[in-house]
Amino acid sequence: MIGIIMLNIVLIKWDDLSFVQRLMALLTVALPAHVCEENTFPGGFFYMNNLDLGTEDPYKYPQNQLSNMFTNLTGEIIYIILVLYANQIPAITVTVVIVFCLAEVVNHTRAGVKMLKLYRSKGKTTIYTPGTVTAYLVLLELSVFGIEWLTKNTFTWVDILLGVLIVFAIVVGCIVIPFVISYRVKSTRYMFTDNGYFKKFDR
Repeated sequence: MIGIIMLNIVLIKWDDLSFVQRLMALLTVALPAHVCEENTFPGGFFYMNNLDLGTEDPYKYPQNQLSNMFTNLTGEIIYIILVLYANQIPAITVTVVIVFCLAEVVNHTRAGVKMLKLYRSKGKTTIYTPGTVTAYLVLLELSVFGIEWLTKNTFTWVDILLGVLIVFAIVVGCIVIPFVISYRVKSTRYMFTDNGYFKKFDR
């Protein structure tokens, strides 16, 4: 829903937005689409993520439905706030887009290779995992636009550092800490019940 709202805002206000605002606003549209691929069509990102983290029960923790909602909703809200302040901190904003998007591409590639090795004997033939399509076709392109902007505009290394630190803070606050809490609690209340894309390999 938030993604649809942001898409309409972008379409209506496109001519009034600066390039940096457009870039960050497009990320607020792309992120829900990316999450939709991860969690719904085809879904199963949590399963891969939990396997990757070595959990004993990938349906339950550390990524569960509660931590998943907190991570994605909080990240989206932070990026919407950055749209509002993008013109005041353009280089920092662009750096956030670049670092986040490239990190998503790298993570999906790394995890995809790992899942290919894990499920090759069960018929898996590609490095695709839930979220890979939007990571490569949307997020990667946003990072390229961001890098191009940096090559044509003035920035300081402090701007780059602050942008990196914002992404780092998001990762720690929205992903690492919730996962640590979930792993320690090991609650089944918010467990997933369908591993989506990976179902066909677990038969």
